[in-house]
Amino acid sequence: MKLKILLLTALLISFLWLDWLDKYDSYGECIYEYKFNKDFAESVCPGCNDWKKEDEKAVLRCLDYLKPWE
Repeated sequence: MKLKILLLTALLISFLWLDWLDKYDSYGECIYEYKFNKDFAESVCPGCNDWKKEDEKAVLRCLDYLKPWE
C-alpha cells in the first residue's frame, strides 16, 4: 500500500511538473488539463489525496492564462 501511494505521489508530481512547463492558450485549457490529471490520479487511488489545496493552487496558476474574453 505504501508503495502504491509513493508511486501515485511520484506520478502526480510528474504531472504537475509537466503542467508547469507547458504553456496554455487559455484558462479553460489549463483547468481542463489539471482536471484530467486529477481524475486520472483519483481513479488510480481514490481518496488518497485531499484535493482542496491542489485545486486552489491550480486555479491561481491557471489565472495567468486568463484571456480578456473569458
